[in-house]
Formats: sequence, C-alpha cells, structure tokens
Amino acid sequence: MGESPQTAHVLTFLGPVRARLHGRDVALGSPQQRAVWSALVLGDRLITAAELIDALWGESPPRGAQATVRTYVSRLRAALAAADPAGEVAQLTTGDGGYQVRVPDDAVDVRLAELGVSRARELVHGGDRAAARSVLRDVTGLWAGSPLTGAVGPWVETHERVLTARRAELLEELWELEADLDPAGGVAAELTEGVRAEPLRERRHELLMLVQYRTGRRAAALATYRAARDLLADELGIEPGPALVALHQRVLRDDPALRPRTAGPARAVRPAQLPPPAGALVGRDELVAELVAALTAGSGSPRLALTGLGGTGSSAVAVEAARRVAATYPDGQLYVDLRAAGTGTAEVLAGLLRSLGTAAADVPADPAERLAAWRTASSTRRLLVVLDHVGDPAQLQELAPAGPASALVVTAARRLLTPCGLRWWTVGPLTPESSLRLLAELAGHDRVRAERAVSAALVAACSHQPLAVVVAAARLTDRPHWTVAQIAAQLDEDLREPVVMAADCAVVDAPLARSQAQLPAAVDDAFCLLAVPDSDHLDAAAAGALLDLPPARARAVLEALVDAHLLVAEAGGRYRFLGLLRAFARRQARPRHGTRAVQAALRRLADHLAEREQVPTIVSGRRQPADPALVAVLAQLEAGRRPEGARTSA
Repeated sequence: MGESPQTAHVLTFLGPVRARLHGRDVALGSPQQRAVWSALVLGDRLITAAELIDALWGESPPRGAQATVRTYVSRLRAALAAADPAGEVAQLTTGDGGYQVRVPDDAVDVRLAELGVSRARELVHGGDRAAARSVLRDVTGLWAGSPLTGAVGPWVETHERVLTARRAELLEELWELEADLDPAGGVAAELTEGVRAEPLRERRHELLMLVQYRTGRRAAALATYRAARDLLADELGIEPGPALVALHQRVLRDDPALRPRTAGPARAVRPAQLPPPAGALVGRDELVAELVAALTAGSGSPRLALTGLGGTGSSAVAVEAARRVAATYPDGQLYVDLRAAGTGTAEVLAGLLRSLGTAAADVPADPAERLAAWRTASSTRRLLVVLDHVGDPAQLQELAPAGPASALVVTAARRLLTPCGLRWWTVGPLTPESSLRLLAELAGHDRVRAERAVSAALVAACSHQPLAVVVAAARLTDRPHWTVAQIAAQLDEDLREPVVMAADCAVVDAPLARSQAQLPAAVDDAFCLLAVPDSDHLDAAAAGALLDLPPARARAVLEALVDAHLLVAEAGGRYRFLGLLRAFARRQARPRHGTRAVQAALRRLADHLAEREQVPTIVSGRRQPADPALVAVLAQLEAGRRPEGARTSA
C-alpha cells in the first residue's frame, strides 16, 4: 500500500472520530457535530440539510433542527479553517441546498481501507498471496476500536455496525490466506480468539478447523466442529451450514485435497445482461451524454446514481447510458433489478458469481464467504454493473464491484447516504416540448399536429411525466376515432375522481404509491392534506397553518416530501405539487382525514393567508383579496366544494 496506513491518514473513523491537519488537531465539537462531520466526509458528496437532520435524529427531529445543523456546519468550517487555512487537505463547501467535504482518499482511513482491500485482491489474482496477506494485515490494523466512537445518532449507529462487520469480513479473508500460507504460525491463536469474540460466525469455526487439520491436529479439528454444532443448536436451534458440514466430512475421511488453495480465478466469462433499449427515450439526450462522459472518463472507478419519482424513466436512462459504453467494459456487463428480484442480497450475489463463471456447486453457502467471493471475482475485472431500484445503503455496499476499473450505475427511489462515493443525478419531468414529441412518436405525428394545443394541454395534465404520457398515448392509439380533447377529458376525470380505477391509471399510480409507502405515517398524512388547497404554491408558514404545525416542523415535512420526489422545491422557500401528484394525494385526503378535518385545515390556511394580506377572512363586497391563493381557498370554503372535485395544477 506504499506509505504505512497508520501514518498516511489524518481523518479517522475506524475508531474515535478524529481529524488532524498539518499537525494540528481539528476541534470537531460535540458528539452530534462529529456525526455531521462523519456523514459529510464518508458520504463524499453533497449532503442536504434534510439528510443531516435524518442522520442525527431520524424521524423525531427537535424544533429548530435545521438551524442546529447550520450551526454545526458553521463550527466545523471554522475549525477546519483554523487547522488548514489554505484548504489544502479538507474543504467544506455549501451549495445547491447542501454541504460537501472534499478530502483526498489517502487522508481518510475508511477509504484507505477499501483501496488496500482492492490492492490485496489484485495481488491474490496475480498469484502473490504473501503480499496480499501483508496488505490485509495493514488494512485490518486501521481499526482502532469501535468505529465512529465519539459521534451519536441513527446514521452513526447504522454505519458503526456496517464498519464493524466490514472488519470481521476482512479478518476472515486474512485468516484464509494465513491458513494457506502459514497454518503453523500464529493464526490458530487469532482464530481461537476470533471464534470466542463472534462465536456465531461459522466461517471462523471452519478456518480454525482447517488450520488445526493442516498442522496435524485432526482430533482438535473434529472437536472444534462438535463445539460449533452444539453452540449453534443451543443458541439458534439450527444445524451447521453446508460449508462447515462439508469440511467436517473431508476431515473425517482425511481428504488429500485439503491443502492450501492455489486455484486461480474462475473461468473467463463475459456476461452481457443489459436489457434491450427503451422503445422511445425522448428528451434525455443531454442527461445520457453526461452519464456516458462520466463512464468513459478513464479515471478511477465511476459510480453513478440516478434518482427521481417513479415513472420519470430513470431506469431507461441508466440502461441506455450503460449500453452506449458497454465496449469500454470488456469483462462484461451485469444487470440486476433488485425490486423485481424480490430476494435477499445473498441470492443476488450467487447469481452474480454464476454470471462470472463460478460453477453453482462452487458458490459459497455462507453469506459472508459469498460476499468475499464476489469481491474477489470482481476485483480484477473491468465490469459495468447496473443495480436497478436499490432499496438501502447496506444492499448497495455489498453488491458494488470491488475492482478499481469497474463502473457502477445505480437507480434508487431517493438518494442513499452511503460510503460508496456515488455521484447523483435527479431525473425530473420532461420539458413540454419533449413530452409533446413523445406523445407524437407513440400516438402519431399527424394526430398530434391536428390538435396541437389540446395535445399540449394533455401532456401538461400528465405533468410531463414519461409514464403518464405513455399511458395517454396508449389511450389515443386504442381509440382512433376519439379526439385528443375527448381522451384528455376522460383521463382527467379518471385521475381526479375515478369511479373505478382504470388499469392504465393504476399503472400511473403504482410508482407514486411505492414512494408514498416509504413515508413515515405523519408525513404520509400531511402529504394528502397538503394537496387539498387550490393553491399552486405553499411556503413553510402556510403549510404549517394548514397542517396545524409550527413552521419549522412543517418545513421538515415539506423537505421529506421533496426528498421522496413527491413535492417540488422552488426558489424563495416555496413548494408545489406536480398535477398528477396533487390529484393522487387529494383523492386520499377526505377518506383519510374526514370532511370536517379537511375543511378545518382549509379554514386555518385561509386565516393565515388573510392575516398575511391583512384582509378579513370572510370577504364582503367592500374589498376583495389580491392573493390568488387566498381567493382560491375562500372559494373552496364558501362554495362548500369537495376537495376531490377541485381543479388540479399541471
């Protein structure tokens, strides 16, 4: 690894959270401030205030959480400036609604560890197992106690477990090399202590048996198996796994093949698993070009991620970009749709290993060993891996390829806080021109040209969402004698007040419902109520009045909906719904909250808007309010209009 890892890094997280720049300790502050620092450095990307709030407090942030986060960031910036005035090592920047800390990889112990692991696996595949062992020794030595000590919060708790588990995996990789290279050395003592520390990790019992057998202690190896079997039965009520049982049988019969492993990598297989191109990928040329440029830049291991509301086509964009650069990754292209797979990470890893040429019988049964095999198999290849619909950071961390020349393309419903170093893009609605062109390509240019204005209104009613436009085009195609205006009217009615949900409208609703299902209950309830007013824009104060919440808490709710792509943040601290989302949420408001609660919410909003404009809430003929939002809400109240019947905004 070159310079000793113990001296090269200056920012430590694999133990107490510390920072030392130019010989000066950085004053990282309170445990929560250290958590902010850790999330920013290990996130290695722009982190929004909402993400930091979630990292610190989860679903129960205190009042004033956003101001507290700003204070922490300000103090960290001052501490960095004191230790590193020129910003030569660490820079904390603010922009685009978030914060980012930029530091070189060799200054961070977590990144040094992963670089060392990649190097060790390259050495293994190159046949230099002794050098690989030395590198892994250095890597595991980077841990100096419990990771992230001195920081607190939900994010810290999750990543402490991840980083602790990572060291356990790497120790087992190291001990496997020791068992092959020098079973008579001190590895038996290390394994005995490792078994005592984590007795339920079967791989450790297996390695200890192997070392005992290879050093002529066959009876001790059999005794280790019996102890492991009894422990698993007593603690978990289960039998040993297939790998441990198989090793026991080989020890019983004195298998002559039970010797240090010298086998090379699996037979060369070049998978080509990318799905076929989307039928009509319109309006995404610029985004696809950006992704292609990032994937072919030739520097490091590009890791790209797309997020956006379901139905915007992030998966289609990811696949299209991957297809265009496939030749750049000659060792193969792997694709996994994690939502469609519906299986655990261990099953996905087995499929990836088989795709790279590992025989099914040789896929390790133990999950930790299977993960190690995937990282080994991917460490020296130039692969392009597309992970579609990733659900959580741990899943992503395990499935990412280990090779320094491999690329990773991810799609996810929302940004994931992960140490994988992803570069994120948000896939939004199409432009009006592109959505109209998509409608024309699917339903016929002549038909759209003949009713251009109505067609433009139709795609606007679809909020320029590709999936909704595709559904509208399918209706036009299925009803060749209907006018575009008739289709638009029927689609509007079906989306706003469906008597029976049409199958194609259910298709449009499905990704919205998936995003909604991920919301905390309180935010979900607010989502439906926020869609009730006939107002195109709400700020935190108005939302607070509607929801009967303090403005700061209302802003946190609004930001949570923005993070889930269910609300759009605009300049000036205002928020708005896409028309489709407003209709989707509004349909649920009255059944969920009841008419009385909905009317009361509108009344609170009207009072707030009237007070802001300084006019009476109940308007006489003497003075009409100038605020269109107030006019609209008063109309809803005074006419007794049911929320579900109100207009939607495109």
